[in-house]
Parts: sequence; structure tokens; C-alpha cells
Amino acid sequence: PSPSPSPTSPSPSPSPSPSPSPSPPVTELADTVTSNTTEITVMVHLDTTTNIVTVKMEGQCGGYCAVGFGASTMDGGPYALIMDASGIYDHRLSSANIGSSLNMLMSTNVIVNNDDYSGEATFMNVATGITFAQGELMDVIFARGAGISPNFGYHSQRENLLSLQLTPFSPSPSPSP
Repeated sequence: PSPSPSPTSPSPSPSPSPSPSPSPPVTELADTVTSNTTEITVMVHLDTTTNIVTVKMEGQCGGYCAVGFGASTMDGGPYALIMDASGIYDHRLSSANIGSSLNMLMSTNVIVNNDDYSGEATFMNVATGITFAQGELMDVIFARGAGISPNFGYHSQRENLLSLQLTPFSPSPSPSP
């Protein structure tokens, strides 16, 4: 009698190559722009999960510093943040003056050291009539002048035609204790 053939085990099928894991959704966008004329720096941060915008402003203001978003001149009616020693105010500018107060800010904070001002304001994205979005260029205007709220004087310095573009932002990891 002939020996019976030994059972053959099925050859293993090739394992599928792992599919690339999807990129995590972008949850934070940011950009910074500085006006060389007014010496004001503005940093914009958008949390896409909560839809909250945080704007930080720094500069040697003296009376006030202002930044307008979404227009290249006051005539365009930009949404503006105006910072003086007592706070930050939001307005819709008009062609020749401070325009109308909006009161859309959720929180503000200002630190003054002589003429050096540092402030932060938060508000809901789109509630202001402009929308901060990933990758889109947004016109930014800057002004600095005398006076304090509600009697802001004419701006002694201004700069138009700068822009910012929000791009994905990864915060630096916190140092371990």
C-alpha cells in the first residue's frame, strides 16, 4: 500500500498592508502680522471646535491702538478692536470716524506698562459680520493715536493693505514639571 499524502496546509494569504491613518481634524488656526508703521503686532487664533476667536494685540500705544479686519480702509467698514489703557472695545468703523459700538466681546484683558500695551479679546467667529477661515487672506488695517474711550482722537499713524492668513497651528507642548 502506498503512503497516504500528508495533508497540506493552505498557504497563508498575504496580510493586507495597513491603510494610512486619517489625519486628525484641524482644530486650531493662527497667524500673526505686524505693522512696521504703527509698531502694533496682532495675533489671531481660531479654535475651530468652539468657533471662538482670540486676538492678542501688542504695541506702544500711548493713547490707543486699533486693528481692523476684513477691509483695506475705514471706508470698507471693517470690524475693529480698539485698545486703550482701560480696555478693548469692538466697533464697526465708518469712513470718517469710530463708527458704531458692537459689544460682541466675550472677554478682554489689557496690561499697561508705561506706553507698552498688551491686550487680548475673545469673541464668537462670524458674530462680528466677518468670518475667520482656514487659508483665506483677510485684509488688516492698523492705527494708533491720542485719546481714550469714548473720545478717541484722530490716528497719528496708520497702515493699510496688510493681510493675515490662518493656517493650522499646533501649540507647543507644555514643559514637564
